[in-house]
Amino acid sequence: LPALLAEAHSEGLNIYGTLLDGEDIYDEQLEASGIIVMGNEGKGLTAEVRKEVTHPLLIPSYPAGMATSESLNVGIATAIVLAEFRRDNN
Repeated sequence: LPALLAEAHSEGLNIYGTLLDGEDIYDEQLEASGIIVMGNEGKGLTAEVRKEVTHPLLIPSYPAGMATSESLNVGIATAIVLAEFRRDNN
């Protein structure tokens, strides 16, 4: 996966990844094309994959400022990310 992402990056594709130190997905301009990588709930993205992410994204806690769970199930997180890409590109 890291080699594939590096090649895509060198060809100018955006690589989006969810990270705890990413930018709020609701504040970002999301492009209609690119690659989205998702990590598992416990370990997230590997260091090698993280290096290739050009657009780190964060799904913020809700409500803002309130303590919530540390992470979302990767299926739920993927659904949120895909829904936001769809909403942002319509």
